[in-house]
Amino acid sequence: MEKFMYVSPYMRITQGYMIGSHVSSYAIDDGGSDSGKDYIIAPYSGTVKQIYPQYENEVFFESDEPVLFADGTVDYATTMFVHQDSPMWYDMAIGKHYNQGEKIYLEGGRYMGKNGV
Repeated sequence: MEKFMYVSPYMRITQGYMIGSHVSSYAIDDGGSDSGKDYIIAPYSGTVKQIYPQYENEVFFESDEPVLFADGTVDYATTMFVHQDSPMWYDMAIGKHYNQGEKIYLEGGRYMGKNGV
């Protein structure tokens, strides 16, 4: 059984959950190592289930099997990735499978339908 991994080798939270634009969610913004663009990795083996290219390029990624979470919970996982400049630049598509730890795209800066923000 896979353990849920963090999506980046770096953790620099630029906005936490339940504050600012995340006031009603558990979303976080991670700025990577610096102001450059770092790779985002698959936190578990899974499949891209949906891509919403308008606005923030939301990508929904679902685990193949139940994963072990840090709190001891074992369950299927769905992760929403947001703000990458274009999922299609990285050959991401609905139904595409990634193995845990595989690089899936570079972090981006898409906000309000604009890249590089």
